[in-house]
Amino acid sequence: GIDILDLSGSPPLRAAQCKLKEQWKSLSPDEIQREVDKAKAFEPSIRKYTILTTAKVSTESQKKVLQLNQAHRAAGLFEVEVLNWDHLCRLLMRYPEVQKQIYGACLPMIIAPPPSGSLTIIIPVYNEASRIEHLIRALRAEDFIGRYQIILCDDGSIDGSYDVMNECCTSVDRIICVRNPFNSRKVGAIQIMADAVRTPFTLTLDADSVLHERSQGSLEKVMRKMDEEHHAAACFRIVPDDRNWLGRLQKIDYSIFTDTVRKLLGVPVCLIGQGVLWRTDCLRSVLANHSGDFDGDDLENTIIALEQKMSIYWERNLAVIVTIPKVR
Repeated sequence: GIDILDLSGSPPLRAAQCKLKEQWKSLSPDEIQREVDKAKAFEPSIRKYTILTTAKVSTESQKKVLQLNQAHRAAGLFEVEVLNWDHLCRLLMRYPEVQKQIYGACLPMIIAPPPSGSLTIIIPVYNEASRIEHLIRALRAEDFIGRYQIILCDDGSIDGSYDVMNECCTSVDRIICVRNPFNSRKVGAIQIMADAVRTPFTLTLDADSVLHERSQGSLEKVMRKMDEEHHAAACFRIVPDDRNWLGRLQKIDYSIFTDTVRKLLGVPVCLIGQGVLWRTDCLRSVLANHSGDFDGDDLENTIIALEQKMSIYWERNLAVIVTIPKVR
């Protein structure tokens, strides 16, 4: 049916249906058909019908929309489109006045201090309250705090992550904490932080991981190699914490798939967050062409970089990414 109707009176007449679902669930072709059938009975006749959903939109559902539009065009009926949360986030990011109206705040404007050094570490955070203290402790243990600029962006968490971030980072040198008023599906948070970076290199980390240098100055050696050999990005091997069964399963996954497949194919997967050292201008170029979709964001990142003829290399020896276990 119809939940929202454009009352401006301007043609074409637009209407929308809202479908709230868990993010891991899908919007089925049958659901789309049922809602479209209800919209056909609406008076006055609409010309554009949008289904807004927080669910995934499967390939089958996309084919259904295509079939409906082909049939509707032949019959002179309205156009159908489906926008999921990733699409809605990208629209929201273009309209600060709408962000303020709905959430009471706009996306943060990060003002980073003048660069000192060559690297900024950016970390998106979403519902990681139990890990924040351990993340800050790990960053300090690796001697990153005070040595590099660090930006943490809470991406609309609902578990108090932002409050924990502020508490842990009060009076900590060279850490900036900001908050998105809504969840931008990680890519948006990274883009906000990347736009604020003023150093030539950017290290992306997830809130559940930290980069471990095998020897002092390893990161500087990687950056020098990237300069000398003109690499756009460097990827690192991931070593999961294996103190519980989930970590042991991750270790098998990373060892068999991520590690071995990368080695065999010779093409590192450029993870959107967890442990990639980027030339900052290359990261911005990739993000500018990213769809913003959460599903498959790592693969899309890699494809964009390769399509732009960027050189990506896999650093296996100087440093590794170590995961941080979730604390209950």
